Amino acid sequence: MFRCVTMLRGLVIDIDTFEEPIEQWNYFLENYRCCFLTFKEETKKLLEKRRGGVSIVYEPQYAHVFAPGSAIHEKVLTELRLPTSKIAYVSKNIDFIDNAMCFLSGTIWIKEGVLTYQDASRCPDLIFNSLTDLCNGLKNQMSGCFGEVMLSPDISAKRGYSKPVFFEVDNLRVVLFSLGRYFGYSHYMNQLHPYSSAIFWNKKKNSKAYGVFNEQFADFFTRLVRYIKENGGVDCVCHVPVRPGHDNRFKEITETVAREAQVENISEFFVCTRDYETQKGLTELERRENIRGVFEFYGNLSHKNVVLIDDIITTGATVEECIRVLKSAGAANVSVIVLAINQIGRPYWSSNQPIVTCPKCGKKMHLIVNSNNRSFFYLCYDCKETMGYESGRLQLIDKVDREF
Repeated sequence: MFRCVTMLRGLVIDIDTFEEPIEQWNYFLENYRCCFLTFKEETKKLLEKRRGGVSIVYEPQYAHVFAPGSAIHEKVLTELRLPTSKIAYVSKNIDFIDNAMCFLSGTIWIKEGVLTYQDASRCPDLIFNSLTDLCNGLKNQMSGCFGEVMLSPDISAKRGYSKPVFFEVDNLRVVLFSLGRYFGYSHYMNQLHPYSSAIFWNKKKNSKAYGVFNEQFADFFTRLVRYIKENGGVDCVCHVPVRPGHDNRFKEITETVAREAQVENISEFFVCTRDYETQKGLTELERRENIRGVFEFYGNLSHKNVVLIDDIITTGATVEECIRVLKSAGAANVSVIVLAINQIGRPYWSSNQPIVTCPKCGKKMHLIVNSNNRSFFYLCYDCKETMGYESGRLQLIDKVDREF
């Protein structure tokens, strides 16, 4: 889902990363204001020779490492005569896209081949396999990750996807489907992203919104389990085992998924045998050691295809340990579905991070969920003033657009 793009009207194209001829961009040139960003003088000359001319921003080669920085961002906005909230950067280079994510414009990555877990942990707004796919996606109003799109209060045309992500467990390639991105508390997007807030409040036990999204999340999981079932086969489903004495937040969700997808629920046979320190705050190595040997499966999974579900994956240590146990119980194949992958991208371009401010006292407002109707709104913790989500979003977008 585009994080703060209201209506996409302009594209900034990192043209040096594309080998396709300029004619391949005709659809985009006809339907959007396009600015070609290049760091090669020969490319600049070729673009200048194009009949009808195109908008070009040319920078020296050494600037590409840090591009697009704030100076380039300002140049392309001037060239396109558009604000930040109406443009998107397009590139085949994930580092370029990662840099572009520090602005609240859109980001579109053209990714050929498999998507790795490392890629998905700094995921842009949209990912397509080719320019043809991008063209079709924009025509069909593809909005981004399925979970984000479905829970977003500001998307009218709800079309989303879940890209398969590949990672290795003991030299075995495992397929993971993520329904969206999760921006943690320290990330500048945390209070600007409804999907992250839905996941956070749904799992916060002392919150009034605890569990209120279970029905929606179960529906999301069910759709993907059915997809996997139709395209490769699924025999059973389970969730990551909970620590002894802890509330099983996934019991209701997994039961619903198994019933609706008509597969076996094997969660009761998959258990955590001892308590362990929370993974939060641990390094990747510490997480792997912390979780080693704590799970056990009581039963035989020979020749069975298993789907494992979880909420947020950060380093993947817990999921990897679960896969080892399920495989050792005989599982022929294990696929994973998570609500979100934790995002680790670059900080915001400015030290003045984007926030929604209280109209009464000027303090930061926080994104909250109404437990009665699952609607989002902003609350000031200091003076208790509230603001509707759409009003807060428009206030934020106005601030972002006035930064340049």
